[in-house]
Amino acid sequence: MVGGVCPGGDAVVSYNPQYITGEPQFRQPPPSEKEKITNNITFAMIFFFIAAIVFIILGTYYMATYAHLNTLDDKDKKDFLGPDYRNATSGDLQLAILAYLAGGVVLLIWGIIGLVFAFVTRTKALMPLARGEFEEAGRYLNILTVMGFIFGIVIAGVLLFKARDLLKKTAVRMSPTNVNVTPSSTGSGTSGEVHRCQVCNSMMTFNPQTRMWFCSSCNRYQM
Repeated sequence: MVGGVCPGGDAVVSYNPQYITGEPQFRQPPPSEKEKITNNITFAMIFFFIAAIVFIILGTYYMATYAHLNTLDDKDKKDFLGPDYRNATSGDLQLAILAYLAGGVVLLIWGIIGLVFAFVTRTKALMPLARGEFEEAGRYLNILTVMGFIFGIVIAGVLLFKARDLLKKTAVRMSPTNVNVTPSSTGSGTSGEVHRCQVCNSMMTFNPQTRMWFCSSCNRYQM
């Protein structure tokens, strides 16, 4: 913690050093709530994997079907595609076969992207949460929630939304209003006054000798 005496010397202001660098952080949520957040993120990651496997299997099937149809003659192609293609021309049959190729490519890409986001969920949300980096976890949960609805068969999105909502409710962001003020026995003046640097917006400390505010980031005094 870093402290400074307010004007008049009547209070000592203490605050999180990381806030000085312009990196506000979430405070530690209660253990029970942190466990719920962790479980939601973990299950969301699992559903990303499940969705990825399903899409990759379907994509592979469509690609294999496309390759198989290319080996058949027009009559066998019509039999495979069904009665709707009984009177189809060669061009119509080719378009129907290409639909299998297009579907296979889309499903494979969809599955691969889901697989990527499963790893992103682990590295950018689950691991930062375990390290206590709640600001980073919360920031990435915003993106991952949307991706969960798209690439995580909706269920991953719902779980990540719950995790994000719970994190915002239980882990309070540090801000000037969260500054701890400890009364001092000397002087008089405005209690709990907090100054920010006009250049870098960092928290400043008051020097009672010079009666000026000092910015450690810019390494200079200001009035």
